[in-house]
Amino acid sequence: MNQNSDSRSRRRSGGQLIDDNQQQRDYLSDLKYTKIVTNIIVTEDNDLDDKDLCGCRVDCRCCDNQWPEDINPEEEHWCQCSQSRCDVDFNYDTNGLLMNFTKPIHECGDNCFCNSSDQLKIKCWNRYTQRQIIFNTQLFIHPIKGYGLRTLSDLKTGQFVTEYCGEVIDRIEAYKRFGEQNEEKHNYILIFREHFGKDIIFEVIIDAKYYGNDSRFINHSCDPNLIALPVRSDSLRPRICLFAIKDITSGTELSYNYGSNDSPLSTKKCFCGFQKCRGFMPKDNY
Repeated sequence: MNQNSDSRSRRRSGGQLIDDNQQQRDYLSDLKYTKIVTNIIVTEDNDLDDKDLCGCRVDCRCCDNQWPEDINPEEEHWCQCSQSRCDVDFNYDTNGLLMNFTKPIHECGDNCFCNSSDQLKIKCWNRYTQRQIIFNTQLFIHPIKGYGLRTLSDLKTGQFVTEYCGEVIDRIEAYKRFGEQNEEKHNYILIFREHFGKDIIFEVIIDAKYYGNDSRFINHSCDPNLIALPVRSDSLRPRICLFAIKDITSGTELSYNYGSNDSPLSTKKCFCGFQKCRGFMPKDNY
């Protein structure tokens, strides 16, 4: 399965904030949103949202007190969820770091044995994106890009950083919201597509304009330190989670590629500062 995210073209106005009172008001208006910790499903799809996927059994080893180093991968599997659905024995290592950025991620969910108590959920090795983030971030204003988000903790390669939360909408609603937007305003609609073979495309659309979390302030970069990946648990609709793809030191701005290295380009300039910057923001063919 080939996974990639198409672009989220969110405009960042140029110019110095301090010299433009209107621009200051525009940036302050972006802070007027309701913080959420899970997505709001605006457009429901029973085929995607029904929690009907079977979970791991009572004998699953995802809640073992010790890392299951004694497991023989040729004879048994560590977690039945990730193995049976994705043919992946281990999503995360002993420190909770994602081990492979190219394979599907399927965590334990509501139908799993480890969901029967809070204690088991805490012990489960296969729920890292569902846990509370334990490091701090800081919102700041860049003189050109506008708002940005930096980490105040050192992050390791493979570490889960945050989930892109917002309203989950369909194409019809996305077209409507795109049409209502002023080109001078910021766009917080993320369109994530998964490609299964040549013809099948699975699409998730999340709008963080009115409801979201701090991930809505993470800027695009042609040399990002994060990657957006789909994570499933107990339904076919994934959550879009951001993982560190390199070690990140405290004080560094967080970023991810809104498209891919070969995405078509828009007319909006990119200010990521990378030496090999493509010059313009990715464009979504929507």
